[in-house]
Amino acid sequence: MPWDEAVLRHAEYQHALFDHPYGHPAAESAGKPLHSGRLGRHAEDLTRAQIAEFERIAGSELARLGYLSAPTLTVEA
Repeated sequence: MPWDEAVLRHAEYQHALFDHPYGHPAAESAGKPLHSGRLGRHAEDLTRAQIAEFERIAGSELARLGYLSAPTLTVEA
């Protein structure tokens, strides 16, 4: 999937989530610009096994785009 600069301006667009938020935890933040306040959040929200699986699938593309990979982890079963 090619990169689209619109991702960086997501707050300028209407989101379906705004029409039916129903207490969704992301409803408030979905309309805000990107910020660095939640860097590393994935390490809080995902298990080590989930992070390892994501990097197994997307690792080469993440590296191509300049993202750092997670430290080598011992995956918990």
